[in-house]
Amino acid sequence: PDSSYLPTDPAEFANRILHSAYLGTSNSSDGTKNFAAELANQIGNYHLTVNFDSAIAAIVALFELVSGRRPQFRAHGGSWAENQSLQN
Repeated sequence: PDSSYLPTDPAEFANRILHSAYLGTSNSSDGTKNFAAELANQIGNYHLTVNFDSAIAAIVALFELVSGRRPQFRAHGGSWAENQSLQN
């Protein structure tokens, strides 16, 4: 670390110390993705947009392996708990 560092402005400082990530899936809207990116831009922090579909697929596959059933959205016959877990 550079002990003589002094921030030049708030956004530059935020970019050094704040990091955020939008973990979107195929079920996520462009609106929430854009909102996250714009908020990070206004603050000045470092921001990533990451497609999280492969991680979700792995978690669902593991759940199916352990439980013997595949969680479904409520609109497709799943329970409230399944619906919530797939949304979040």
